Amino acid sequence: MGMSKVEKWDWRYAFLKRFVNFNFRCYFRSVTVTGKENIPENKPIIYAPNHQNALMDALALLATTKGQPIFLSRSDIFKKPLIAKILIFLKQIPIYRIRDGYGNLKLNDEILHKITDILAKNHTMAIFPEGNHGDKRLLRPLKKGICRMAFQAEEAYNYQLDIQIVPVGLDYTNYYKFNHHLFINFGEPIPVQDYIALYKETPSKAHLKLIGKIAEELKKVMLHVDKSSYYQLINELREIYKYKMKDYLELPNLKYINKFKADKKLIQTCELAIENNPEEAKEAYDKVRAYRKCRRKLNFREWVFQKAPFSWPGNIAQIPLLIAVFPVFVYGFINHILPAFLPLYFSRKMKDKQFWSSVSSTMTLVTFPVFYLLQFLAVYLIAPDFRFSLIYLASLPVTGIIAYHYSVWFKKLRAKLTYNILKFKKNRTLEKAIKLRNELIEIVNSWFTREVNL
Repeated sequence: MGMSKVEKWDWRYAFLKRFVNFNFRCYFRSVTVTGKENIPENKPIIYAPNHQNALMDALALLATTKGQPIFLSRSDIFKKPLIAKILIFLKQIPIYRIRDGYGNLKLNDEILHKITDILAKNHTMAIFPEGNHGDKRLLRPLKKGICRMAFQAEEAYNYQLDIQIVPVGLDYTNYYKFNHHLFINFGEPIPVQDYIALYKETPSKAHLKLIGKIAEELKKVMLHVDKSSYYQLINELREIYKYKMKDYLELPNLKYINKFKADKKLIQTCELAIENNPEEAKEAYDKVRAYRKCRRKLNFREWVFQKAPFSWPGNIAQIPLLIAVFPVFVYGFINHILPAFLPLYFSRKMKDKQFWSSVSSTMTLVTFPVFYLLQFLAVYLIAPDFRFSLIYLASLPVTGIIAYHYSVWFKKLRAKLTYNILKFKKNRTLEKAIKLRNELIEIVNSWFTREVNL
């Protein structure tokens, strides 16, 4: 399989990692990392992140950890020799599941032997213990493979490796779109040594206890909605009530770790209220669905209701500036039709939406450098002045950024003006949406009041 030296440091991989990490961070408005002090030094580590956003989850871990961690990936993507070779260069090794054919499971013996060798050399592994990805902020049942690997490695070296399993919480403000926020939270390490005595007595019990501990610690560092049947209600209330949470928890802002704390507290309060008042929770759920229906009909996002009402003079004053910047937008837009929109086009071809951002961000690694170079050469051939061509090349990323922010600015201004016009006209759908939203806020207010009085 060519995996004999997969853990060996590779300068080509190191160079590619820097390039990929730069592209990854550019894809997000912000990448916030907390808990890195929890990562042990000079010990074999198995990172155990939650898995919600396909390849982006692996890139998130790669961008925020030292060294060249080795990832376990599903075996079906290794079928073609060339692809397998590329994946192994990218520090990925296959793991076989029952769905890959019962006869292939014996191939895991070689994989597990390699994992043991990697951990024995104090290298780092990354395993997604859920075994698959999902599009909801909840922890799905964990697979026992991570425990089997850890215990087998310890057993092979007389239980002296001191393997540490580090839970990692990943949370995206938007799974599918560019320029949103990513929060990465490293939890306290779980020493496998703590479970060795039980493993020697009853391996199955040790597996269950360790996997239970991993799940428990993962839920601390990620957003987990335990009441999955009420997921839509709780997830919607996170955004509707977030500024109320800021005041309730006396937070200076709702950035990064503060937003995470606010969301965790709100989820806890909602789940307690659902458990104690299921009928009221059902009523709230009906209101959320009705509110979402109104919002879709109005084509408004939640921020419109959070920021309203809007100043007529302030919005109208932006129109001349919008017109003045329009030529720059056109220049940037025309120059980026292919490099920016090709990744979007092909990503939307994926049936699994969780691959959208993975495909889009990965393709931009190629499309932007290639098209920038081709455009530079085309301009140089048309007007063979090297300085002019360099100025044109330098203008591309700048005007591309301006074009993107211009489009966001335009959409937001249009939404604000539309809201004001509909409000002035006393649009029934808008009035219903505002009424439902206020009622939902009052319901959550009552949940917090009852929680305090318990």
